[in-house]
Amino acid sequence: MNRLAKETALVVATLLGLAVLWELRGPVLIFLLSLVVAAAARRPVDYLIGCGLPKPLALAGTYLVGLLFLAGIVLGAIYLVSGELARATNDFRRLYHDAAIRSSNVPWIKWIVADRLPPADELLAALAHGGQAFRLVVGTAFGVVSTLVDLVFVVVLSLYWTIDRTYFERLWLSLLPLPQRVSARKLWRTLEVELGAYTRSEIAQSVLAGMVLGAGFYGVGLDYPALVALVAALAWLVPWLGAIIAIVALAVAELPALALQRPGAMFSLVAAATFTVVVFAILEAVVEPRLFNRRRYNSLLMVLAVLALAETLGILGLLLGPMAAVAIQSAVEHLERERVAAARPPIHLAALEDRIADLRTATDASQEFPQDWLSIVDRLAVLAAQAREMSGESRQDR
Repeated sequence: MNRLAKETALVVATLLGLAVLWELRGPVLIFLLSLVVAAAARRPVDYLIGCGLPKPLALAGTYLVGLLFLAGIVLGAIYLVSGELARATNDFRRLYHDAAIRSSNVPWIKWIVADRLPPADELLAALAHGGQAFRLVVGTAFGVVSTLVDLVFVVVLSLYWTIDRTYFERLWLSLLPLPQRVSARKLWRTLEVELGAYTRSEIAQSVLAGMVLGAGFYGVGLDYPALVALVAALAWLVPWLGAIIAIVALAVAELPALALQRPGAMFSLVAAATFTVVVFAILEAVVEPRLFNRRRYNSLLMVLAVLALAETLGILGLLLGPMAAVAIQSAVEHLERERVAAARPPIHLAALEDRIADLRTATDASQEFPQDWLSIVDRLAVLAAQAREMSGESRQDR
């Protein structure tokens, strides 16, 4: 009865904990993102420390250079895209007006659709009527400010985790039973390495994709090269669907030029789509394996994680889903290795060396063994000696 009560209390406590985490998902998400940022910055910081820089300078250099680089990329993208948005608005207004005129020439379309479409100027005025445009601008501004504040919290917390890494590890490991602390610390370090590598890989590839695609789109003469390149760079972060999203964005961006029959529009669209597929293929086949081995992780688990988080967090869930899948699979593999190591029978080096010695005697006494076999026996003897040296044992301890 006591055991049933304990198990029931454990289940209830787990459910209550999950409910609390769900209610506090905003702060929890900021906390987890700060851990991911700290994990991504760990390798550059360790590299600079290995080059002889003091830890404070290594931290300052890594975070300042990273933040300035990303801020420069964001500001440059905003500057380029802002000039194209006004042009895109005018082009799509012309497309709307042209579509309304053409549809009025077809009787059944005119009866179903055209007579019910307001003029483009009235449509824009209706959108701005009643303060809707003002509310949209204010809501967007508050959203941007809130996002910036969250990013500041993420960066500051990641600095704390990086500076006092050992202290925080000891703090949360002290909550676990003593026999489990070593395994938990190994799991923590494994997750940190894997998530850091994944984050660095995705950020580097997204920035590289945006720069290369932007230059290519300018070269082929797209109407909105910076805007489409920005969408494609963000689309790269979405697993499996990145290329599809980028090509759909290309088609939508070139829709006014195609509908208004601008010369060379079809050639620009085909060339840009081909260039996008080639760039994404090179990133996946050449660049990504050098930064992160995604093929080591189960694709089905990534799909399920992406679907689950996308249902809850929307677009952010699409980006965080692969991270969750990497963390889950790394944790499962670590626990499986720990289980196998605990169940593995002990290795008796003395008995193994005796068997190698008997095999060596048999090979010396016979002339039928190939020379390759003799080399294998010698190699086994060397490996057994190295294992004994690493274990700190000696032949006299037998």
